[in-house]
Amino acid sequence: MILFSILSFLILACLIFYTLIKNGKNFLLLAIVIPLTIFGIGYSWFVIEEFKGYPTSNLPDKAQVLKIHKSKPWIYLLLDTEKGPRLFVVPWTEANKKEGEKAQQALEEGQIIIFEPTKRNNEADIKLYKWDHKRSFPKSE
Repeated sequence: MILFSILSFLILACLIFYTLIKNGKNFLLLAIVIPLTIFGIGYSWFVIEEFKGYPTSNLPDKAQVLKIHKSKPWIYLLLDTEKGPRLFVVPWTEANKKEGEKAQQALEEGQIIIFEPTKRNNEADIKLYKWDHKRSFPKSE
């Protein structure tokens, strides 16, 4: 989708250039529109590449943890949200570090870990726990 938008913007820019050069009777218009279009293409490319895939701190209410990476000053969580996998960050605190270590060990053992955000003292803390499948599914008869 990003590639399609970039290609459509480039095609539009080529059409603008072609039309302006073909009917290039007004040099001032050419001198203004062509650099602005080139700047727009470059800036759009920069913004798309710069912000693509960056983690967010807008934590979901509940999600499955896929991967945990601890690197000061952040703890990175790859969570499977309703919209698909997304990278999130939480601040590095001792409580978050301990939760992350326990959850990482459980993930390595093959357990399913669920994420829930909590807030204490205006700092985002995390709660990671093992998923209890017996409570989530009804008993079969």
